[in-house]
Amino acid sequence: MPKVSTSTPIGTFATLCQALFALYEPRKAALNDSKLDSFFDSVKAGAEEIIATSNSAPLLSKLDEADTKRDTVVRNFFTIMEAACLLPFSEEAEAAKALLPVFERYGRQIVAEKYREESAKIESLLKDLEGADLSKIHGAAEYAALLRSAEDEFKAANTLYTESKTAALSEKSASAKKKVLLDFVNNTLLKYLKAMCVVDGEKYGEFAKAVDEEIARSNESIKVLKK
Repeated sequence: MPKVSTSTPIGTFATLCQALFALYEPRKAALNDSKLDSFFDSVKAGAEEIIATSNSAPLLSKLDEADTKRDTVVRNFFTIMEAACLLPFSEEAEAAKALLPVFERYGRQIVAEKYREESAKIESLLKDLEGADLSKIHGAAEYAALLRSAEDEFKAANTLYTESKTAALSEKSASAKKKVLLDFVNNTLLKYLKAMCVVDGEKYGEFAKAVDEEIARSNESIKVLKK
């Protein structure tokens, strides 16, 4: 039986393990082998752990999206305040001019700050606006609410990303788990299955062939990627 290539990427290996479990599940009753039950329970659990500890990339992408969203809200908020100041002889312009120094204290450049610094300045800006009457400035109250929502979304995304990195150490942890599970699959599961084919080929042969084909397909895909 071919062994799983040691150069199989983490995600591909986890997918392979799930595929092997999917092959076993419908044959479980017919094989009626408590050792294989235990082995495949370990394979399934191991694959799930690898996937759970290698999810920082999607979380980072969501964090970037949340940051872009709040940056857009900040820029638009500044724009409507500056535009309101230009309205001739209006109550709205007077209200906007009265609040403009608050915005100028922070400046549009807060969107270029590091995540933590930007969050601190947004929170400070929102606090400064809490007692202000925004109702006289078209769109101001709505944008204050949008900024509050966007900042809260960013903080939630940042918390998820930070917890993921802290708890799992991301790819490093996933790589370590992959190494352990790969050794188990190659040197325990496959060796046992090979031995049982010798003992009872009629019972185990069809399943062993399906496993062989799945592993061979995975190994071949790795070769293609390396070309």
